[in-house]
Amino acid sequence: MSQELVSLHNCGVMRNHNITGITGTSYLPLAYGDRLNVKMKHLFKQYACFSHPF
Repeated sequence: MSQELVSLHNCGVMRNHNITGITGTSYLPLAYGDRLNVKMKHLFKQYACFSHPF
């Protein structure tokens, strides 16, 4: 999904630096991925509670 949008060494990995926004949008990404990590851990914890998630 990120091909041609970010450099090759950044494809498929979470960024380790802060960005101020996405040009042409009002979207403001989470800073440094810290909050994303917290949210993903919560999501996977919830997922583990289901015996048949799909």
